[in-house]
Amino acid sequence: MTAGAPAADHAARTPAGKRVTWAELFFDLVFVFAVTQLSASLHADHSLAGLGRALVLFVPVYWVWVSTSVHTNTRDVDNAFDRFGILAAGLGSLLMTLRICPNGSACS
Repeated sequence: MTAGAPAADHAARTPAGKRVTWAELFFDLVFVFAVTQLSASLHADHSLAGLGRALVLFVPVYWVWVSTSVHTNTRDVDNAFDRFGILAAGLGSLLMTLRICPNGSACS
């Protein structure tokens, strides 16, 4: 048995066609922007109320990102219907993220 045999065995068991789609990358980029907006909001308001507001906004953002990531990792989403769903969820999340004001006050 050679030293490279376990790696070759792992490569043989790994599905070859599972790759990240452009829709998933767009979705991840939206959530990077959401976390940036939340951190800017927390930076503007260091009070306990500002921390609570950032936490209340962060929990659903994290929940949507994790649940969508688990869905895309456990299922084959490289078809038009799932791609449209991921893009729609990403667009909706982007619109919600735009309402997070980085100055800590209510957006107008």
